[in-house]
Amino acid sequence: MKRLFLFLLLLPVYFLSAQPPLIHAHNDYQKPEPLTNALRNKAFSIETDVHLSGNRLLVAHDKSELSTARSLDSFYLQPIIKLFRQHKGRISTDRNYAPVLVIDIKEFRPASEKEDAIAALIKLLGPHRSVFDRTVNVMAVQVVLSGDRGIISKWNSYPPYIFFDGRPNEVYNSVTLQRVAFISDSY
Repeated sequence: MKRLFLFLLLLPVYFLSAQPPLIHAHNDYQKPEPLTNALRNKAFSIETDVHLSGNRLLVAHDKSELSTARSLDSFYLQPIIKLFRQHKGRISTDRNYAPVLVIDIKEFRPASEKEDAIAALIKLLGPHRSVFDRTVNVMAVQVVLSGDRGIISKWNSYPPYIFFDGRPNEVYNSVTLQRVAFISDSY
């Protein structure tokens, strides 16, 4: 009986330790080795902040940084596309690794600019569906929009490779909930 009790007590520890921790690379672009360090350490999710400037998505936390900011395309998307070519349809040699790219759209005003930012992103991702669409390639990088995510009622009108960071205080119908990659909140 003691052994059975001990076994049942240790069983959850075994299963919890069998799952590696999920790493989130927060504001990855501010790190010494953006993207490459996150990929080397098998980050589950890699976050970058973007601002719409003209028709370009620029990587920056604040608008004051836009004059020196790099584009989302050159900083993240093109290097990811290059890695997929290099590793024949995967981001790395690890056959099980498929990270999430969290794109935190910084707040825009007026509301039409939210849609413009998402449209600019779709224009960048569309030609590379084998890299960013898991319905085309199960090893693709999943794209999740966070921050100013647009109007919830429009989420289902976006291409199937665009997912959203949900909020615990929002209510989703069953169809929209399928577009929610995860639900997060500030601590």
